[in-house]
Amino acid sequence: MSIDIKLKAGFFKTQLYSLCICQDQLTMIPKENNELNKIIITAKELISVTVFKRDLKAVELEIKTRDGTYIANIGAKTSLEKLLFTFTGEFGKKLTVTNI
Repeated sequence: MSIDIKLKAGFFKTQLYSLCICQDQLTMIPKENNELNKIIITAKELISVTVFKRDLKAVELEIKTRDGTYIANIGAKTSLEKLLFTFTGEFGKKLTVTNI
């Protein structure tokens, strides 16, 4: 599965990335700025994934790793059901869903 996200890169700055969830890893590929590096997070490095949702729409994603935390806004067209199914299939109990 691949979705578009806006990864927080500073206080008021975001970068557009494509988040791919497959083969026991998360891969974030920059879509606009070719100078940015691809980010790969393996299942071993991943501590947790939290999906913050409002109503039936995911609004934010928090990815915690051994080395840091990534915060991203999720596009409105992203299917929450498909996203949760994919995360659960790949990472099991590392997924948490929080209503806001």
